[in-house]
Amino acid sequence: MVLQHNLPATTANRHLTENRNSLNKSLEKLSSGFRINRAADDAAGLAISEAMRSKINGLTQAEDNAKDGIGLIQTTEGALTEVHSMLQRGYQLSVQAANGTYNDNARKDIDLEIQELKSELNRISENTDFNGIKLLQGTRYPFSIDKTSSVDPETLENIKNAIGNSGEAILKTFSHLTDLITSSNANPTVVNGEIAKLSENVLAQAAGWVQNSKGYIDVDVDTSKFGDSAGADTAIQATIAHEMMHGIMGIVYNSLVEQNHMSGVSEMDTDNMPLWFIEGTAQVAGGIFNAGWNSNLRSVTNSTSTADVKALMASHQDPANEPYGMGALAVAYMGHKASGETTVSVDSVVKGLDKIFEQMKSKNFNDAVEAATTKTTSAIFAEFTPSTISDDAANFVKAICNDAGGTGGGSFLKKADGSAYIGLNTKVTDYGFTSSYTPGNFTVNFDTGDGDGSTDGSDVMLQIGATKSEVLNLHRVNMSTKGLGITNSNVLTQDAAKSALESFQNAIDSTSTVRGYYGAVQNRLEHTINNLQVTSENTTAAESRIRDTDMAKEMAKYTKSNILMQAAQSMLAQANQSPQGVLSLLQG
Repeated sequence: MVLQHNLPATTANRHLTENRNSLNKSLEKLSSGFRINRAADDAAGLAISEAMRSKINGLTQAEDNAKDGIGLIQTTEGALTEVHSMLQRGYQLSVQAANGTYNDNARKDIDLEIQELKSELNRISENTDFNGIKLLQGTRYPFSIDKTSSVDPETLENIKNAIGNSGEAILKTFSHLTDLITSSNANPTVVNGEIAKLSENVLAQAAGWVQNSKGYIDVDVDTSKFGDSAGADTAIQATIAHEMMHGIMGIVYNSLVEQNHMSGVSEMDTDNMPLWFIEGTAQVAGGIFNAGWNSNLRSVTNSTSTADVKALMASHQDPANEPYGMGALAVAYMGHKASGETTVSVDSVVKGLDKIFEQMKSKNFNDAVEAATTKTTSAIFAEFTPSTISDDAANFVKAICNDAGGTGGGSFLKKADGSAYIGLNTKVTDYGFTSSYTPGNFTVNFDTGDGDGSTDGSDVMLQIGATKSEVLNLHRVNMSTKGLGITNSNVLTQDAAKSALESFQNAIDSTSTVRGYYGAVQNRLEHTINNLQVTSENTTAAESRIRDTDMAKEMAKYTKSNILMQAAQSMLAQANQSPQGVLSLLQG
């Protein structure tokens, strides 16, 4: 027997402490309902549980987000229902006004309602919102809702018309180009075009070729650089005419290259046919004063002295370095010289260029020019080089500028129907290329392509999942009269009513597309909500298995710990009594 150390008591106390701690943990788990109350309980389990809790919270909120998205769509759908109703009424009125039994005064009365309908359509587009979000005031257009595009239906139609009409005008103007296309079996020509994002300062680009005895022209247009109203109309008519000249010449001379077996050349040979001639010829079609080129010559008239004209021309660069400016003037001058006429006119320029085009069928560029003009290409080039401008060139420019006046676009083309020349003094907006095109020499296929490459920041992003990538891009659509393509629709005349009839029908179809899109998204969101609920439920169940207390199991453990603690307390009491035996020995 020892006195200094009561080992049985120490052992009993240790077991008592262990049982008390176990009992306390069981009490904590039973009272909280959680198996894991702190990281020490199960570090790995806690980490997994917290990750699951985060996902559950995200899924719950995503479900609410999807429900808000449905609310947004339903609000918009309600407005679109009325838009459809008004468009149907507009269509009905257009059909009524198109009937020959109405005179223009009666149509004027009908048009009053048409205009009021259009005003209400714009109001609905501007004011339909859900918590300040306006789905009907976006930058997408109903006819191509899946693409970000800076072109509205009317502009798209204008581009298609300009492609066809300017192409017809070129062929009506230059008969030898028409003959060369026909002889290449490239007529009719298929024009495929689309909206595209082009490099800086490039509004459009085109290429032409012959394949399987068929002519093809590709036209890419960057409408984001066109501006609005008259500016857009100017850019469309002049730019498209310019590019169609490229396309037609590409068909003609690529075809000739192929026929002459000049291997290794798949595009117009810019060494044989210099860039200033290629671009200058296109400017002759689109307008030598288009886009500000040669603007300092606008004030030149017949009364301007030759010396002053030469001074103004000397402020430019030579044709090679300024193909759209001096290059265009040099090409026009070349045409006039080839005509053999003394009086400068649109007709003399056209006849001469047509003669050069014919010579180029069998000769290279330099030989063709010399055969037609009796001048070398280098000599003509020198006459438009700042340091060596000739009096003859200056007087030619004087006559051209005088005819163009201060506002004329300077196009040498005929009208699309070939009835007369457009006229140098005709403004670009009055070329007439955007009027309705009746298919003739060209089959025009033009759509929005992949859009202009921009990202539409106006779209509504719905967070429909617990991670950043789980989003739904809800398109905002321009449902104003501009977006619907009925801005200028009226029924003031029978022809206008027929045009309005078609425009309203297209608008009805476009609205159906938009409503179909929003309906499809709403159905998707309803399925999304169902999926979120199931996923949240299953994730909650998994998290519960990790974190929640198994009450039956823990109660059994509690009972065990409670009994063991009571037994340990009793044994500790007994162990504490054992030193008393030492006293009996000492007393004995």
